[in-house]
Amino acid sequence: MSEMPNPPKMVAVLAGKGGVGKTSLAIGLAAMLGRDQSVALVDADHQGTATRWLRRSSMSAACFRVAADPDPRGATIAAVRDALKACHLIIADGPPGSAEIIRTLAALADLVLVPTGPSTEEVYLARRVLEVVAEESEVRRSPIPTLIVPTRWDSRTTLAREALELLGTLGSPVAAPIHNRVAWQEAISAGVWLDAVGGGGAAEAEAEAVATHVREALNLSAT
Repeated sequence: MSEMPNPPKMVAVLAGKGGVGKTSLAIGLAAMLGRDQSVALVDADHQGTATRWLRRSSMSAACFRVAADPDPRGATIAAVRDALKACHLIIADGPPGSAEIIRTLAALADLVLVPTGPSTEEVYLARRVLEVVAEESEVRRSPIPTLIVPTRWDSRTTLAREALELLGTLGSPVAAPIHNRVAWQEAISAGVWLDAVGGGGAAEAEAEAVATHVREALNLSAT
């Protein structure tokens, strides 16, 4: 029996609150990495934005919703298990503020991305997500790699510059910022990728930089 080019891997995109570009980042990764991997989205966000986007888009990625259930941990594990049967690479869009599902996805992940905006509260919540990942690393007895992804960024502001310095003290690698560009909103609303909207080139380049980090962190190769 021939071996798969890559063993199955999962990237969890986790944030302590909504509005930080979490789902946009998850969708962007699925679009970029889906060019050379079979990719599935696990939609654990009760708003279901990723699921609706995939239904409107031309992407072939499968989507697995985490069902509303009295046992959120069990429902999350079931969705991830089903996704891993279908694809080599899973991108999980975690829910904002649901501690049990965030913890479960962190425990299952090969890499955790933590998107955060430039406010003090958002940086604090990013720190809390990193603490959860560290706790799950202790339980698993192996480190779970993380990457902080600054989102909705405006590097011209003092607030953003100070926040970037603070993020550098959290003990996790920090990606180059994803700036607050209209192209993201237009693409997500239309169910298309950034290359299909006007002015999407700069946004796509920033998304590709994060996707490159994911490929390197997980040792992914084209299929």
